[in-house]
Amino acid sequence: MLRALRFKIILLGVILLILDCSFAPVIQISGARPLFSFLLIAYAAFHWDSRRILPLAAFLGLARDILGGGVWGVEMLSLLCVGYLLDLISHKIEREFPGIYFLLTVIFCFFVLLGEMFLDSALGKAAPITMDHLRVIFLSSIYTVLFLPLFYQIADFLFQPHSELRQYELF
Repeated sequence: MLRALRFKIILLGVILLILDCSFAPVIQISGARPLFSFLLIAYAAFHWDSRRILPLAAFLGLARDILGGGVWGVEMLSLLCVGYLLDLISHKIEREFPGIYFLLTVIFCFFVLLGEMFLDSALGKAAPITMDHLRVIFLSSIYTVLFLPLFYQIADFLFQPHSELRQYELF
């Protein structure tokens, strides 16, 4: 059972990375594009226990660093730090509030991208952060969240246990 779950997580992560590299650049708007792999980390923070967040963030962050051509470890560090904070917050909030998943996912994406840009800027690999950069980061965060309902449908189907037998109660 655990092996099948790990396989599903890795498979979905690889599919999302492929979408990040191939499909997301095609549908970008004014430099903003969705970050599909971030949705898996947000889903994990909201629905799984804390021990799965950091390995998942490390795997996806390092894979995005390798595929993105930037400095290795920058996106991984940003995803690890902000993903850990999202996990802490998600276990302490009222989950019944409408829109809380959308709001926290936008904040998560925004701060991961901001942290990545800050680290790249501090290492001298990117220009200093400007208002145009912040606009693209914010729009990318919003754009990513637009795919959240579809992603949740897919992830719930993959990761929620489905019983073969249905039990009915008679009243």
